[in-house]
Amino acid sequence: MKRLAAVLVLVMALVSMPRMVSALDLDTVVGFSGQGSPSGKFYYPLNESMDLVFGFSAEVPGQKYRNDQGRQVNPDLLIGLNSEMPVVGAVDMYFTFDDEDGVVRTGDKEGSDWMITKFTVSKKWLYAVNDRINLGVSMILGEVLLEGSKQVNVMTEIQPVMGVTISI
Repeated sequence: MKRLAAVLVLVMALVSMPRMVSALDLDTVVGFSGQGSPSGKFYYPLNESMDLVFGFSAEVPGQKYRNDQGRQVNPDLLIGLNSEMPVVGAVDMYFTFDDEDGVVRTGDKEGSDWMITKFTVSKKWLYAVNDRINLGVSMILGEVLLEGSKQVNVMTEIQPVMGVTISI
């Protein structure tokens, strides 16, 4: 009798559980072309009106040495916020970090090789295909290059994107 009661309790618990239990849900948006630095963005909700935006990518060299110089993985990092702005609505505002030496390691730099290369404001329009996949476009509304070039670019890129929710 105790076994039957335990089995019934277990069955009732399994039936009453939600279909998917996850510790972490990340919304992901990636362009179809795979270009960009980084090409994909992850969104983690901070509160009702603001998401943390982050991304990373890496260029892996095809050979270890070229002309007796060591080569390395060339990573790009992105971090910022998605928040509501007047007139344009929800936009991504983020900084892009890049390895200062690129793929060739020269060794003449001291300290960190990382530097902030640009500040970007972009907007995306996504339309649901089903409950987990969205298709749409992303547009860079403006970007400020920060490497000493003192350049501002306005509406530089529009590309098709796909959005997916990742549950971990």
